[in-house]
Amino acid sequence: MVKKVTSDRPELFRCEHISKQFHRQPVLNNINFSVNQGEFVSIVGPSGCGKTTLLRIIRGFIKPDDGAILFNDEWSQGQNEIGVIFQHINLL
Repeated sequence: MVKKVTSDRPELFRCEHISKQFHRQPVLNNINFSVNQGEFVSIVGPSGCGKTTLLRIIRGFIKPDDGAILFNDEWSQGQNEIGVIFQHINLL
């Protein structure tokens, strides 16, 4: 269950009906939420539940099968202003 508290802060971005599957295996199904400026958000769940996939979609590294990411009420394929640090560094 997601509990959302109403905020007077402007909305930073919104995920609307995000769905993704890999090899016919659903990973994300109809994800909806918004993040306001200045909020601290955590995505928590067991290994393999789609946390990284959702972050990659928000950043624009991969495209959702359905749904949209909206920044300032405009559809986007990802934002350069969002930084991503991966859990495992694979430089070598």
